[in-house]
Amino acid sequence: MAAVFAWFHQSATRFLSLIVTPSSPSLSLPVSNGQVVAALQGAWSDSSPFTGSFIFVSPNFDHGGDYAISGSNLVVNNAANLNAIGVVTVEHVTLEAVQ
Repeated sequence: MAAVFAWFHQSATRFLSLIVTPSSPSLSLPVSNGQVVAALQGAWSDSSPFTGSFIFVSPNFDHGGDYAISGSNLVVNNAANLNAIGVVTVEHVTLEAVQ
Protein backbone atom coordinates (compact mmCIF):
# COMPACT_ATOMS: atom_id res chain seq x y z
CA MET A 1 0.00 0.00 0.00
CA ALA A 2 1.30 3.49 -0.80
CA ALA A 3 0.35 6.31 1.54
CA VAL A 4 0.11 9.61 -0.28
CA PHE A 5 0.62 12.95 1.41
CA ALA A 6 -0.65 15.93 -0.56
CA TRP A 7 0.37 19.53 0.00
CA PHE A 8 -1.26 22.64 -1.37
CA HIS A 9 -0.38 26.28 -1.98
CA GLN A 10 -2.55 29.00 -0.52
CA SER A 11 -2.76 32.69 -1.39
CA ALA A 12 -5.01 35.44 -0.09
CA THR A 13 -7.68 34.82 -2.72
CA ARG A 14 -7.50 31.15 -3.66
CA PHE A 15 -5.74 27.91 -2.90
CA LEU A 16 -4.60 24.90 -4.89
CA SER A 17 -5.48 21.39 -3.73
CA LEU A 18 -4.16 18.04 -4.86
CA ILE A 19 -6.80 15.34 -5.22
CA VAL A 20 -5.48 11.77 -5.17
CA THR A 21 -7.80 8.97 -6.32
CA PRO A 22 -7.98 6.60 -4.59
CA SER A 23 -6.91 8.50 -1.47
CA SER A 24 -5.35 5.37 0.08
CA PRO A 25 -4.14 3.34 -2.88
CA SER A 26 -3.08 -0.28 -2.58
CA LEU A 27 -1.20 -2.65 -4.86
CA SER A 28 -1.20 -6.41 -5.19
CA LEU A 29 2.06 -8.17 -5.92
CA PRO A 30 3.54 -8.68 -8.40
CA VAL A 31 3.61 -5.13 -9.74
CA SER A 32 5.06 -3.86 -13.01
CA ASN A 33 6.81 -0.65 -13.97
CA GLY A 34 4.33 1.94 -15.20
CA GLN A 35 1.44 0.40 -13.28
CA VAL A 36 -0.90 3.17 -12.15
CA VAL A 37 -1.13 3.55 -8.37
CA ALA A 38 -3.36 6.64 -8.24
CA ALA A 39 -4.73 9.45 -10.39
CA LEU A 40 -3.66 13.02 -9.57
CA GLN A 41 -5.74 16.14 -10.07
CA GLY A 42 -5.01 19.76 -9.23
CA ALA A 43 -8.00 21.88 -8.24
CA TRP A 44 -8.19 25.61 -7.58
CA SER A 45 -10.63 26.79 -4.90
CA ASP A 46 -12.15 29.32 -7.33
CA SER A 47 -12.63 26.63 -10.03
CA SER A 48 -9.95 28.14 -12.28
CA PRO A 49 -8.44 25.53 -14.62
CA PHE A 50 -5.36 23.74 -13.30
CA THR A 51 -2.66 23.73 -15.98
CA GLY A 52 0.31 22.94 -13.78
CA SER A 53 2.18 19.79 -12.89
CA PHE A 54 2.94 17.47 -9.99
CA ILE A 55 6.24 17.00 -8.17
CA PHE A 56 7.63 14.90 -5.32
CA VAL A 57 8.58 16.91 -2.23
CA SER A 58 9.98 16.41 1.26
CA PRO A 59 9.73 14.55 3.54
CA ASN A 60 9.10 11.31 1.62
CA PHE A 61 9.68 12.28 -2.02
CA ASP A 62 9.30 9.20 -4.30
CA HIS A 63 10.17 6.57 -1.66
CA GLY A 64 13.70 6.11 -2.93
CA GLY A 65 12.69 5.94 -6.59
CA ASP A 66 10.02 3.26 -6.16
CA TYR A 67 7.39 5.58 -7.67
CA ALA A 68 7.24 8.15 -10.47
CA ILE A 69 4.81 10.67 -11.91
CA SER A 70 3.58 10.02 -15.42
CA GLY A 71 1.30 12.78 -16.65
CA SER A 72 -1.50 12.89 -14.08
CA ASN A 73 -0.75 9.51 -12.52
CA LEU A 74 1.39 8.17 -9.71
CA VAL A 75 2.99 5.01 -11.13
CA VAL A 76 5.31 2.19 -10.10
CA ASN A 77 8.88 3.03 -11.11
CA ASN A 78 10.93 0.26 -9.50
CA ALA A 79 8.88 -2.93 -9.70
CA ALA A 80 11.92 -5.11 -9.03
CA ASN A 81 12.42 -3.52 -5.62
CA LEU A 82 8.74 -3.62 -4.68
CA ASN A 83 8.39 -7.26 -5.76
CA ALA A 84 11.58 -8.24 -3.91
CA ILE A 85 10.06 -7.07 -0.63
CA GLY A 86 7.69 -10.01 -0.99
CA VAL A 87 4.98 -8.60 1.25
CA VAL A 88 2.70 -5.61 1.00
CA THR A 89 4.07 -2.77 3.12
CA VAL A 90 3.06 0.83 3.69
CA GLU A 91 5.23 3.17 1.67
CA HIS A 92 4.97 6.93 1.87
CA VAL A 93 5.38 9.40 -0.97
CA THR A 94 4.82 13.14 -0.76
CA LEU A 95 3.40 15.02 -3.74
CA GLU A 96 2.63 18.63 -4.51
CA ALA A 97 0.59 20.26 -7.27
CA VAL A 98 2.34 23.33 -8.69
CA GLN A 99 1.00 25.93 -11.09
